[in-house]
Amino acid sequence: MFLEFGLDDLRTNDVSGHQPRSAGQDRFRAPADHAVESFRAGETIYKDGDTADFVYEVVFGVVRITTIACNGHRTVYAFHAAGDIFGIEKRSTRYSCAEAVSEARVLRCSDPRLEAMMISDPAVVRRLWAHVLENAERAEEMCLLRHAHAIHKFAYFLLEMSTPLTVGKAFKLPMSRFDIAAYLGVSSETVSRAFTLLRQRGLILTKGRFVTLISTVALREFVGDALRHRGLESDIRLR
Repeated sequence: MFLEFGLDDLRTNDVSGHQPRSAGQDRFRAPADHAVESFRAGETIYKDGDTADFVYEVVFGVVRITTIACNGHRTVYAFHAAGDIFGIEKRSTRYSCAEAVSEARVLRCSDPRLEAMMISDPAVVRRLWAHVLENAERAEEMCLLRHAHAIHKFAYFLLEMSTPLTVGKAFKLPMSRFDIAAYLGVSSETVSRAFTLLRQRGLILTKGRFVTLISTVALREFVGDALRHRGLESDIRLR
């Protein structure tokens, strides 16, 4: 992370505050003048067309990255949880919108300051490189799942949102079924059916927005079997 935050500040039974995905990796160490900004659920962090002169890291909560097509179709490109970096652009303006799914705290770092940190601290370069690789892996995995059945896409999503700390424990999904549907490219009704089917197969338990993964191994095998059945080589590195 840009700053050293104690894990006591993170709610480990909630996806919106679980242990950072980058735990154990090099963390950014920015000067203390980089204050953490707080956002309410649904509040915009940046919008399409804004100048892309800051990079962000999620300290707490979940952030979604969305775009709206000319025909009004909404797509969720990513969900970012604690420890994730977002907002890195190759262009000078934003092409997407970042919004807080739940109450969220994010750290904002200007491009000049980040460049200075990269020059002075090799750990920052390693962390950014790890971020690039993580995003590439996720894109590859989602591409493999593009033609898979919706229930397998949803199983992948649950694994992607979980951490070792949540295995066998109930954790809260802060995003709505409409957000999940926009991320997976399915209907909200299909998301509801996927919940039901995974429960019937004994892979998950649900209570409201709280989900318990009975076995991540079984879920991985469930997703992998679907891809192999379609003749796709799968080495999905689900976190």
